[in-house]
Amino acid sequence: MSQRLISLREKYLARWSTNAYKMEYNGFFSNHLLHGVTAICELGASEKRVEEYGDHYTTKLCPVNKKQEVKSVALKEAKPLLGQRTNFEGLRAMYEDEIQRLTVDGAVKKHLPTLVGGLAGSLLHGIIQLGYAYHVGGDLLIAEGLAYLHFSYLAFDDPNGEDSSEMEKVPFTREAAFKLVRRVRDDPKLLQELHTHLKEPAITKLSLGSLQPRVMSFSSDPVFGDRELFQAIASVVDSFDLADVDGDLALDFISWLYLMVPQNDFVILHATTSAWSLAQVDHLLSAEDRLRAWKVWFRVALSAYIAHEVPELPEADICVQSEAELPTLSSWEEIIANTLALEGDVDEHVYKMVQVVHEHATKAHQRKTSFLSEQEREYVMKKAAIKVIGEEFTIEVSST
Repeated sequence: MSQRLISLREKYLARWSTNAYKMEYNGFFSNHLLHGVTAICELGASEKRVEEYGDHYTTKLCPVNKKQEVKSVALKEAKPLLGQRTNFEGLRAMYEDEIQRLTVDGAVKKHLPTLVGGLAGSLLHGIIQLGYAYHVGGDLLIAEGLAYLHFSYLAFDDPNGEDSSEMEKVPFTREAAFKLVRRVRDDPKLLQELHTHLKEPAITKLSLGSLQPRVMSFSSDPVFGDRELFQAIASVVDSFDLADVDGDLALDFISWLYLMVPQNDFVILHATTSAWSLAQVDHLLSAEDRLRAWKVWFRVALSAYIAHEVPELPEADICVQSEAELPTLSSWEEIIANTLALEGDVDEHVYKMVQVVHEHATKAHQRKTSFLSEQEREYVMKKAAIKVIGEEFTIEVSST
């Protein structure tokens, strides 16, 4: 681990952790401080810049009442709290105890197989919190990530068990993915079912903004999910051969989709940073649980794509332009410099997206069969970075 990240961890523990500021603020917004300061740190911002950014971010957070005693949740009492959005501090204390007893990796290995089925909660911020925490390191940071996954859990596991049929699977190529995303976006039955479900009392009474209830509608949660929507997406994911799925494939796919969508899509951006985050910890899962985790992630990513009702995709795959256009694009040094030169109250999601796609473009890739060639990956990641720093986010969807 770099000295910069060690220094960042020390600052976070001293000034910015959930001992000082709550994990959520203004009702349901997730505290992104750890993600934001890590991203700009990894992009090469000065220590002073990182410090100023972190301190500025705290101005919108909710300070912790330090007089309130925190009582650790007992392990036997933890399961009923899955996804109940209550007692974050008690859950964090429980996971701190588990880390002390089992080590960081031991605690993650024990608890992630259960928690990963609910990674969609709070618009994927539980797994994002854990991924950044594991990247930076530190017992408290990991405990925060595990606790937020627990707190925000939203089931996307199949309640009937994972698909084990012997039916022939379709290779997950870009051509197949292009056909898939066009087909599910243009399926009127899915949107009709979604719009109908959004009028259900269980959904209308939620106070979680406009995006989260839409994603929740595709979940397997018995209260908030619509079984027809869940099964539609689960069957699509099950039709593909994902036996060797990993973070490289997921990031290739979702970054390509982010670029294909004709808007700076806030929801697909979250799917992108969550893929990077899951990839930070998936090595701690068994092969069976790793496959299950990535299938859950694919269900969530596709559900979020449909739920946000994105505009129609272009007729041609964006990668057909890569050979001609890649030489004209800025270098990574220029892209990062432009990112760090942004003025005003810069949204932390911009820094996170650039950090993730830059890392993905420049690291060594071991996959024998790739969703993107090296040239296409460089093109997609650069274009995604340029897009996120140059366009306003599309967050809201039209009312139904």
